[in-house]
Amino acid sequence: MTLAELLVSACIFAITLSIATSGLAAMQANAKLASTANYLVHLVHQARHTALTRGFDVALCPSQTGRQCTGSADWSGGWIMFANKDQDDPVQVDAGETVLTFGQGVAGLRIAANRQAFVFRPHGRRATNGTLVICDRRQEGTAVIISHTGKPRTATRLPSGAALPCGSSR
Repeated sequence: MTLAELLVSACIFAITLSIATSGLAAMQANAKLASTANYLVHLVHQARHTALTRGFDVALCPSQTGRQCTGSADWSGGWIMFANKDQDDPVQVDAGETVLTFGQGVAGLRIAANRQAFVFRPHGRRATNGTLVICDRRQEGTAVIISHTGKPRTATRLPSGAALPCGSSR
């Protein structure tokens, strides 16, 4: 092999490696976004099921400590699901109310909602409807949309076809 052939081979290898690496990073970011959205959909299903089977209100709210709601619409730091037996509004964990689940935020993702909490009621009564928007550093997003019956679904675009409103990421 001559030096020129070796340099050409090294350049081709470097270009191929850089293309593969950028594709892998995008695939990894998409997987993180999808898995977080799927986890939140599962959490909504779990909260709805718990309210229906146990016969009391179950609330989901943002929480950084795992013990109390933050009272904001920023869910990036984590969330809790708890038995809201006294049906207070705004929701808060009171004495005798059990925190059923605590989830921590996901690094590199920003999660914002149009509600400070979602409440799921027993016996098919109306739940809190709203949307959680999960955004990554690329300004790509997935929304978890909760209907007034408490059923979740996901979307990657607004009904108009426009991109989800992903502002600056953390």
